[in-house]
Amino acid sequence: MDKQLIIVGGPTASGKTGLAIKIAKHFETEVVNFDSRQFYKELNIGTAKPNAEELEGVPHHLLGHISITEPYTVASYAVAARDTLKDLFETKQRVIMVGGSGLYIKSLLNGVDEMPEISPELREELKQKFQAYGLEWLQVEVKKHDIDYYNSSDNQNHVRLLRALEVITASGMPFSSFRKGGNNILPYSIKEIGLEWDRVALYQRCDLRVSDMMNKGLLKEVADLYEFKDLQALRTVGYTELFSFLNGEISLDEAVALIQKNTRNYAKRQLTWFKNQHLNMQWFAPMDTEGVLKFLSAN
Repeated sequence: MDKQLIIVGGPTASGKTGLAIKIAKHFETEVVNFDSRQFYKELNIGTAKPNAEELEGVPHHLLGHISITEPYTVASYAVAARDTLKDLFETKQRVIMVGGSGLYIKSLLNGVDEMPEISPELREELKQKFQAYGLEWLQVEVKKHDIDYYNSSDNQNHVRLLRALEVITASGMPFSSFRKGGNNILPYSIKEIGLEWDRVALYQRCDLRVSDMMNKGLLKEVADLYEFKDLQALRTVGYTELFSFLNGEISLDEAVALIQKNTRNYAKRQLTWFKNQHLNMQWFAPMDTEGVLKFLSAN
C-alpha cells in the first residue's frame, strides 16, 4: 500500500493527543505535532502539552523544539514538518500528525499562501552581495535553491531575482512554492480524522481543562515568564489573562473565568476551521477507537 499520512485534527480538549497515541501504538509508528502553542519548550501547562508519562513512550516530533525567544513562522514549520515526514517515512509505512492549528497543517498540505516578511537587514545584506558579486552570483544562487523559478523567470532582471532570493532565504522554501498559489502535493496518501463532540460537552471539557491547568500550577508557569509577556508567543489564551491578573488589572477568579471563555471561543473557531477547510475529514464518536482503526486500515 501507499505510504499513509494520518492527520488527527480538531478543537482543543477533544482528545486528539490520546487518540493519536493509540493509533501510533497500534501501527507502531511516531507522531508529528502541528499545535503551534506546543512548539515552545517554555510553555507546558498552559498549552496542555503532554508530558513523558502521557506520551506513553510514543516518539513525538516538533513538540517543545524551539524557544519563545526564537522567531518561527508558518513557512519555517512547513519546512521542518516536510523534512521530519521525509525522515520518518524512510522506515514507517504510516506517520501521524496531530494538532489544532489549522494554518500550520494547511502550510504543509497546500503550501504557504502568504509571502514571508523580509527584514530590512536581510534585504540590505543581499543587496550588498549583489553589488559585490554581480548578476552571475545572483543567478547561481536562485538556480541552486529554486530551479523551477529560475527556468521560468527573466534571468536578466536582477530586481526579480533579488526578490526571489529574499523569500528563499527568509522562508527556507522555494520562491516558486509561493507563486503556485499553494500547490504542494505530498507523496503520501492522506487520511484525516477528528473526534466529534456535542458542543455543550466540548465546552464543559474546555472549562475542566482550565481548572486542571490551574491546579497543576499554571499561575506559577505564567509568573515565571512574566519578563517575556510582550513576546508574540505569549499572546495566547491562558497567558494573557494571567498577565492581566499579575498586572493588577483583574482578579484571579476573573482571569480564570476569562481563560475558560476564551478557550471555548478558541475551540469554536477551530471546529469551524476544520469543518470548512477539511472537507475530507472523517468524524468519529469520542470513544470509537475501533472505528477509527478500521477506517485507517481500509484501502
